[in-house]
Amino acid sequence: MSPPGGVVLYVADRVETFDPAVLAEQPPDSVAVAGDRVIWIGSRSQAPSVGTVVDLGGATILPGFVDAHVHLTATGLLNQGPDLTRCDSREEMLDALAAFHRLEPDGVLYGSGWDDSRWPQANPPTMDDLDRICDGRPCYLPRVDIHGALVSTAMLALAQVRDCPGVERDREGHPSGFVVGRAHEALRRVALSAMSNGQIRSAQQGAAKLAASRGVVEVHEMGGPDTSSERDLDLLLAQADSLPVGVVAYYATNDLGFVLDRGLRQIGGDLFVDGSLGSRTAAMREAYADGPGTGDLHMRDDDLVSLITEATRAGLQLGLHAIGDAALDQALHCFEQAVLASTLEGALGFVRLRHRIEHLECVDETGLKRMAMLGLAASMQPGSDSAWGHPGGLYESRLGTERSRAMNPLRSVQAHGIPLGFGSDSPVTPLDPWGWIGAAVAHHDPSQALSVRQAIVASSQGGRSLGRAAAGASILRQGAVADFAAFAGDPVGRPPVAGTKALLTVRQGIVTHRAPSVDVPAEVLEVSG
Repeated sequence: MSPPGGVVLYVADRVETFDPAVLAEQPPDSVAVAGDRVIWIGSRSQAPSVGTVVDLGGATILPGFVDAHVHLTATGLLNQGPDLTRCDSREEMLDALAAFHRLEPDGVLYGSGWDDSRWPQANPPTMDDLDRICDGRPCYLPRVDIHGALVSTAMLALAQVRDCPGVERDREGHPSGFVVGRAHEALRRVALSAMSNGQIRSAQQGAAKLAASRGVVEVHEMGGPDTSSERDLDLLLAQADSLPVGVVAYYATNDLGFVLDRGLRQIGGDLFVDGSLGSRTAAMREAYADGPGTGDLHMRDDDLVSLITEATRAGLQLGLHAIGDAALDQALHCFEQAVLASTLEGALGFVRLRHRIEHLECVDETGLKRMAMLGLAASMQPGSDSAWGHPGGLYESRLGTERSRAMNPLRSVQAHGIPLGFGSDSPVTPLDPWGWIGAAVAHHDPSQALSVRQAIVASSQGGRSLGRAAAGASILRQGAVADFAAFAGDPVGRPPVAGTKALLTVRQGIVTHRAPSVDVPAEVLEVSG
């Protein structure tokens, strides 16, 4: 696809440029686009001569959003299978599975998003429940955090992991149906490999379309052998140019050749230093409040230092998944060791590459200072705070009241000058920028809340920064790439509303989404697919 020929003028009620150089009392209301560039911003009465006008009425035009941490295939599959995110009890989950099984009785039953921490009783279904409902069918049901899953007997047999570490057992020693660790990794690979290339491509296309409908112009895909597959990544890269969003692809491997062969500029992303709080596998300094142990570290120091050093030498940005405070301690220690062992030029490379910590949730003041010194960036998901940060929520259950209060310190990250970008981690939390912006504004700790404008910056410029874009990307100004979205009314001046869809999304001058109520001339839509 290529942008429409000639000049297109997009007229709204106001244009929020987020350009600090624009201090006009009366904000502009129009954006003129030629090809893939913004050529003018101002008042319609002073607009240049144009060939086409798109009138957006009382809307507001904003820079396009970036989802800096997403799993496209899993997001698409969530919408294709039984949606377990809406289930509020064990009974509702079993009813949803039974209904889907009756409609589509063949193949592996894949349904994700269940979260027993939100239920009145945290009593997820058992393997016997799944076997009874699904008549011996292989069932793979990843928990909302994708670090554990419920499976049927047939699924356990299909993956041949009955005796593998991570298969949890009941008091009699029989598999309970819940799996984590190595067993879960093997089961996920088998479940996904049972899907056709067409199913995977369709899931990716559906997720990208959803993103565009929410005003997103770029996503950072977090693939890897434990969350997707090499096939998944290659199918995504093969169709990336035809998707309605730009794709910055990360793959969780320590094989530099693998990503370099695919022309990627980054490695890792969801490369697990530890697991998740929901599955009690996030590595914590102190024991969990509601269960035994302190979680698990997945990597040895020597291996992590070596990966950091080699990635930096190769000019590859590295992303590390580190949720627990002990996991972050290990990641920061290894970054520091790699910097100390490098030359001055090499040390400067660490800052230029803007290595990332994914899911920065459990970090104290000392950790923030270390991150700032190392030039690390913070990839955060405010939706997690909305889902689990409230009193009695998952954070408090797993960590106790005191530790839970310190989770997701958004304002402190910003105060330390650490590059900050927001994402959804969809399907863990919804692919919904206004939802996560609202979560940042209504943080469980008011002292850590951001303003709407600050949260929008983290959701646009911040994401671009984490993707190593040039400074100023996502600011609407003359000469900038034409990436923007329009929303009804004044979303900047009112409390954010979760689920808000864009009236129009434009990426590189091409309309990638429009609401039925928006009239876009045919000559513009014809080149936009």
